[in-house]
Amino acid sequence: AGAILTNDTSELVFQQLSGFAAPEGFAAIMDQGALIATEQSSLSFEFAVSGVEFAHSARHLYELGQRFSALAALETQKQNYAFFAEFKEFDYRQVVAGQQLTQEVSVKQSLIKQEGLKAAKIGLAVRIAIIALEFAWTLATQHIPLDSVEFNHLVAETVAKVLWAVIQFALSVNPYTAIFFAVIHVIDTFVAVVCTVHRSTKNGSGQGGEDTFEKYICPGISGWIVKGITLAINDVTLLMDLEKDNQFDVVFDPPTITATDKASGIAVGNTLALSATITANAYAGHPNWMGYIWNWQLRDENVKETAVDFRLQTSQTDFDDGLHFGDTAWQRPEHYRIVTDAAGTPTNPQPGKRFEADFQRSVDYTLPEAGVNMGLSGVYFSQAVRVKKQDCWLAPSPVLIPPFLPYCGTDEVFDDTFHQS
Repeated sequence: AGAILTNDTSELVFQQLSGFAAPEGFAAIMDQGALIATEQSSLSFEFAVSGVEFAHSARHLYELGQRFSALAALETQKQNYAFFAEFKEFDYRQVVAGQQLTQEVSVKQSLIKQEGLKAAKIGLAVRIAIIALEFAWTLATQHIPLDSVEFNHLVAETVAKVLWAVIQFALSVNPYTAIFFAVIHVIDTFVAVVCTVHRSTKNGSGQGGEDTFEKYICPGISGWIVKGITLAINDVTLLMDLEKDNQFDVVFDPPTITATDKASGIAVGNTLALSATITANAYAGHPNWMGYIWNWQLRDENVKETAVDFRLQTSQTDFDDGLHFGDTAWQRPEHYRIVTDAAGTPTNPQPGKRFEADFQRSVDYTLPEAGVNMGLSGVYFSQAVRVKKQDCWLAPSPVLIPPFLPYCGTDEVFDDTFHQS
């Protein structure tokens, strides 16, 4: 009986669709088929993008090598002609010829550099097109809500990719740096192909999760640089932390069965009454360096505005639309503290649990079949949340020093409902 979910560490926010039960009926089979098709499509998309990028990068590196060799040969000729031009007191004709040949070589060098610049522009256009395609594909296949933290991260990562592409283009004017970046591209695209094959093999063998190879090798050189740029230009923090293990505690009361269909036995057709006491625990979110500069946005008063609700229900019905800021009757926990600085001003965000709220929820469930340890596949424990986001971006400063400053706002809102069977 009771306390079967006390101190549950699997918060609903990060458990949605964590596993699959046996499909019930045609609709469920179609849903799983759609998921498999999406996974196969994603792998095909990754193969296609990685293959195109690798082919383009390899060809670009080859052409750069050809241009670099031609420029080096022309530079040698130019130096030789300049040497002859120094002997004007011996032969005036050699001086004129040397000057003319030097000018011709300079023109050839200029043409080769123009070809390189044109190729760099094409490469930039191709890269930005791929970035845009990856953004649209991720948004469509991963079903990322536009108000979620994941969407903000996706936008920030896309901006970082574009910035990195533009930086490479600007530095590729120099032939040496152009070859350096081209080598990086070839390495990264080769790694991307290998990682796609690796993920395909893992999925085929039923292995889940991200292994060490995927975590540290698959991002590639450019991937790690993009991660660094992303962390530097953007940070998104929910004012109430939804990643805490004890985001809520649940204690179920002993269940009771009401016999409504004695002819079918003690289970089938009878009503199982479930009730539970749910305690929601509110912790302040913790941003990176940008959010701490605007730390007053994470003060307790703003955390307390967050609205949460819970239900025991027999369907995956969302109910976050009915939540409004300030709806939840948060109370201070028995033991909490206010941390202050030397001047006695509260520091933000405050550590530890800031607020708590209790909910009493129940549901009546008609048992469909008899059996031992069958579980309750038709009962859902659902959590709805409405919380503000602190969204920070690094932008040009109105003064010369520092050249960039973080700007943070809390106008954006995240709301959703999460279900666990």
